[in-house]
Amino acid sequence: MATRTQHTPTPWYLRCGGGVAWVDYSPRGFPVLQAVKIDGENDCANAEFAVRACNAHDDFVAALKKAERLLPLACQCPDHEDEGECEACSALHEVKAALAKASPVIATIYDELDTMPENPPDA
Repeated sequence: MATRTQHTPTPWYLRCGGGVAWVDYSPRGFPVLQAVKIDGENDCANAEFAVRACNAHDDFVAALKKAERLLPLACQCPDHEDEGECEACSALHEVKAALAKASPVIATIYDELDTMPENPPDA
């Protein structure tokens, strides 16, 4: 079984310029990811969006876990598993879905993009 390594701690910082983007661990330039070619109109904005999402990830997950604990207390229906019976239960299902998306996944690596199946197997 493969050992999972931890990502570089956040916050990360983005520098775009000269057709290249760098994602750094500190404002002084310790690289997390570097030399990503920027040639599209939205590439720098996309890189900025990814860095903001990474920097906010832990806070979002903590807030969602708190909502997951507290929403059942606001429930107006007898069974928390019946989606749509009350607003709290509906929100709880959305929170659980968001937490599932934020959970680590084990990726299958393919040698070439054209060999990747249309629907990759679940990890």
